[in-house]
Amino acid sequence: MNRSPLSDFNRRRSLFDSPNFVRFITKTLHPQ
Repeated sequence: MNRSPLSDFNRRRSLFDSPNFVRFITKTLHPQ
């Protein structure tokens, strides 16, 4: 398996575009 930085960047960018990203950050910054 070969991981390319570009595909990793695209995956990360899609994460930022995802509506769940804000909730993910909120959970990370304010763990219950």
